[in-house]
Amino acid sequence: MPSCEEVVQLDRPRIVTVDANRQETPIVNTITFMDKGAPPGRPGQFLMVWVPGVDEVPMSLTILGERKAFAFHRKGQATEALYAMKKGDQFGVRGPYGHGFELGKAKKVLAVGGGTGIAALSSLLGTKGVRFTFAIGSKTASDLLYEGRIKKAGCELVVTTDDGTKGRKGFISVAAIELIKERDCDLVVTCGPEIMMLKLAEACVKAKVPVQCSTERYMKCGIGICDSCSMGGLQLCKDGPVIDGKTLLTMEEFGKWRRGPSGKREPLC
Repeated sequence: MPSCEEVVQLDRPRIVTVDANRQETPIVNTITFMDKGAPPGRPGQFLMVWVPGVDEVPMSLTILGERKAFAFHRKGQATEALYAMKKGDQFGVRGPYGHGFELGKAKKVLAVGGGTGIAALSSLLGTKGVRFTFAIGSKTASDLLYEGRIKKAGCELVVTTDDGTKGRKGFISVAAIELIKERDCDLVVTCGPEIMMLKLAEACVKAKVPVQCSTERYMKCGIGICDSCSMGGLQLCKDGPVIDGKTLLTMEEFGKWRRGPSGKREPLC
């Protein structure tokens, strides 16, 4: 357990400097930075990223260690401000926070990522003693994230695109369900659109294969105070974002709806 001193440091913004801001796809960038003195983070954990004068938002870690990185999708004021940052610009971070992936004794792991969900799963790359099969999907070839990085790590890679511009045409959930049977995996880990994870969790439970899903809800504090990320009685900032698939399938809202900034119930698209 972290000491009181470490907890205080994690919950106060640390000012860090952009080392690189790389465009990965037309809508996704990766920012890397040095985070000296902070915990390296664990696969599946996230940071609260503060852009002074704009907003503070949660970001999944994609590279762990003293040199960290996160990927972001340009879709709001905070991410537009991050997109405009150059090397040498500064922002604040808190964390790492949350419950991440727990591989346990698993030796053969299927990692299923859709869209920007691939970023959270890529934090698992480099895990020793585990053979990974990565199944990643996007709408079109130009939106595929970290394909080269996954190949470089020596992992088996299966690709799908909705329009068939790369790999197999169709949804990644369909290909992944087939892989569950073919690869005889010990564990499935997944992050992406919630409807994708819902279908995958149902298939895994039916096949009696453990599955862990990295979920997302609107988050303000990141430390369990505001309760804005509450889901089925759990707080995703502390009990998640990675949650066991069996648990998620008992939750009425999983794959169906979420609450927005005002707390109003919104359907998932």
